[in-house]
Amino acid sequence: MEKALDKRFLKFLIALAITNIGIAWLEIKWLYLLNLPIIDLFFFNFIIKRVRGRKNLFLEWLEVIFVAMFGALILRTFFIEAYTIPSPSMQNTLLTGDYLFVSKIHYGPKMPVTPVSMPFAHHTLPFINKKAYYDKIQLAYKRLKGFSSVKRGDIIVFHYPEGDTISSIYQSEASYYQLCRLFGESEVRENVEEFGTLIYRPVDKRENFIKRVVGLPGDTILIKNSLVEINGKEEQSNPNLQYNYLIKTSENELPHRLLDSMNIPEVYRQYHDDIKAFKIPLTNSSYYTIKELDDVKGIRKEEYKDAAFSNAIIFPYIPSYPWTVDYFGPLYIPKKDDTIELNLWNLPLFKRIIEAYEGNKIVINGNHIFINGELTKIYTFKMNYYFVMGDNRHNSADSRYWGFVPEDHIVGKALFIWLSLNKEKEELKEKIRWDRFFKKIK
Repeated sequence: MEKALDKRFLKFLIALAITNIGIAWLEIKWLYLLNLPIIDLFFFNFIIKRVRGRKNLFLEWLEVIFVAMFGALILRTFFIEAYTIPSPSMQNTLLTGDYLFVSKIHYGPKMPVTPVSMPFAHHTLPFINKKAYYDKIQLAYKRLKGFSSVKRGDIIVFHYPEGDTISSIYQSEASYYQLCRLFGESEVRENVEEFGTLIYRPVDKRENFIKRVVGLPGDTILIKNSLVEINGKEEQSNPNLQYNYLIKTSENELPHRLLDSMNIPEVYRQYHDDIKAFKIPLTNSSYYTIKELDDVKGIRKEEYKDAAFSNAIIFPYIPSYPWTVDYFGPLYIPKKDDTIELNLWNLPLFKRIIEAYEGNKIVINGNHIFINGELTKIYTFKMNYYFVMGDNRHNSADSRYWGFVPEDHIVGKALFIWLSLNKEKEELKEKIRWDRFFKKIK
């Protein structure tokens, strides 16, 4: 009897694995509902019994689907949610094509801000490309109690802070604010043909990002020569951190198998004629491996120190703060109930917090700052804020580009990878990264 049960359970796991790998490959999320009849077939035979003995099969099917979807919705809203890594910004910790689970109970599940929305659709309905929510009803931010606080080094999923306003044409490429900094506000607003119409999204319907928490509320962060200091102490060593390196070779080639073993995506394997070198992100160990190759004639870490090329894209976007991705700060990370002196010098650092995240109106009159019509020289923060960075340090759009992550934007903590597909490969045996299945995220 026990052997029969073991065989049945093994068949169930195989069927479940094959089904979900196929669905992940096709990238059609609603097909995950196929897991329901598979579970029924192996354990409950609910459907088979109704087919044999009942006439109202349609109604009972509706009941089963409704109960299953309601349970899945509760699970997704308050406990755990699946997430896919879309870009290499967290390389090598997370790879493009990793499928992972995100815990919402670690920091406490966040109550929906936009309660009227289509189940299982984030912000856009598939196929018809229409809004999946009704934003006329908005609730105040509220988070239920979790069993952990956000810690330095945690990898978190959060709503993109600048994602409240986007262009209909450049939805995934850039926010409205990025486009304005690059092309000018009037050009973006008036040139509908090139930039499209503006889309406004509530907090819980913005794009999801995933990064590592580097700075906590109350910390002061400083980056010098790409090395991060928190409150004057160097960031803890992480073997997965990557930086761009310029590599000169005698044959203008690098061994593909070696790059495969280092999980270097194809997009980073291009030879650049303008600099006569490869530009590839490498970990510390990968750097020494590449350096020892006979064909390599020179290798050095790329350094971004000229703010003249960064002011339009690096926070806070003004010449008086000549910061780059490698030379940034010092920057204080706001903590709830902390009070700071507010003046024209530090206002650019906290202006978006005060207006966009905490709902105030700022007016500047000469050297005076008015908040909600009152002259002020101090400000007390209403929420905690965080500073996040990608592990692929030279190829990550993170807090260095758009500032702080408010606590009400945090979705949850990344737990483990349950599936990993290399989308650059054609054959199934090369596509599946078996060594990453059920790998804990650190």
